[in-house]
Amino acid sequence: MLAGHSQGGKMAAQFAHENKNVLAGLILMGTSHPRDIDLSSFTLSVVKLYANNDGLASLPEVFENKGRLPSHAQWVEIKGGNHAQFGYYGSQLGDDNATITREVQQSLVNQTVIGFLKAIENQ
Repeated sequence: MLAGHSQGGKMAAQFAHENKNVLAGLILMGTSHPRDIDLSSFTLSVVKLYANNDGLASLPEVFENKGRLPSHAQWVEIKGGNHAQFGYYGSQLGDDNATITREVQQSLVNQTVIGFLKAIENQ
């Protein structure tokens, strides 16, 4: 299992691409990646979390590369969330304002990730 946020999502996707049979699942958060690689034929489980107020991985950028992920990938929108609140490092230049608290956004992320992990465990 590997997860990444923003540029960490790029690195996680790249690792999955280069190590096709190593991972059972991939979690991408607040990222427009994969951009430069194609994971669409992969069988591993994938969940992509995105926030509608993300000023760095905007909705058009996120969906531009949808075809590079497997068709069975799960897509989860965090309504009111932004880029920085996927982490805990304060505001970020270029990000939009969140309309939910960091705690709410991270709780939604945690619920999604835990559900994703449990589903893989039960396969």
